Amino acid sequence: MILTNAQIKTLSKLKDRSEREKERLFLIEGKRSIIEALDSELSVQLIIADISKDAEKFRDVLEAAKLKGVELAELPSPKFRKIETTENSQGIIAIVRMPEWSLSHFFIEMKSADNALIIFLDQVSDPGNVGTILRTAEWFGLDAVMLSKGSVDAFNPKVVRSSMSALTRIKVFQNLDFEDIWHPLKDNGFEFYCAAQDKSESYIKASYAKKAVFVFGSEATGIGDKINSRCTKFISIPRHGKVESLNVAVASAIILSEVIRQRSVNTN
Repeated sequence: MILTNAQIKTLSKLKDRSEREKERLFLIEGKRSIIEALDSELSVQLIIADISKDAEKFRDVLEAAKLKGVELAELPSPKFRKIETTENSQGIIAIVRMPEWSLSHFFIEMKSADNALIIFLDQVSDPGNVGTILRTAEWFGLDAVMLSKGSVDAFNPKVVRSSMSALTRIKVFQNLDFEDIWHPLKDNGFEFYCAAQDKSESYIKASYAKKAVFVFGSEATGIGDKINSRCTKFISIPRHGKVESLNVAVASAIILSEVIRQRSVNTN
């Protein structure tokens, strides 16, 4: 397939959130992540390869794409660089259709669920943190990650890279007001646990409902007051050193690990 300069220009704009949301497309770079996308239910629209790279290095990607009927476009390095988002690219990019998850349908699924875990991120803007949280959530088998308005776009190239293909396997809902999800989930039996340092119970001592939402805020501002007023319980990670705060991605991993441990003990 031959890409015109106009098409290359359009694809290069996918680095911007507004263009991604307009076109409902996003970029995935790197062999492993692209293969994961091809093996998932995501709709991969196009594979783009840098012709200056050794094609043998990503032959497995090309073969997987061929099996799925995904077209290949080869570009010289100057044109490929207009689309790539990393300095040390492997030389291969996938253009992928954004998954269209229905929030209302998800609420229906959660109504009949016996056990369910969800993360809600309030104003978390760092792409690396959100990507790592997506990886952690997928690792522990969570049902969804939800992002408030003001949080980074889950399809930001930096988030996609740091999520290490978790986006191919976990539901993500974004641009949400907390009120959009509080009533439907509360009515379906969910309890809300907010991570906070003050006036909170140790995450180890806390007991967790079978259906739970874990709310994390940014390191700079924490969780908003309106959300705090809705929380069932406040939980924290006890500090033994002098560092003022934990990275939100690290905190989420620590807390989720304990939640899963408790569930494992209670089911054995």
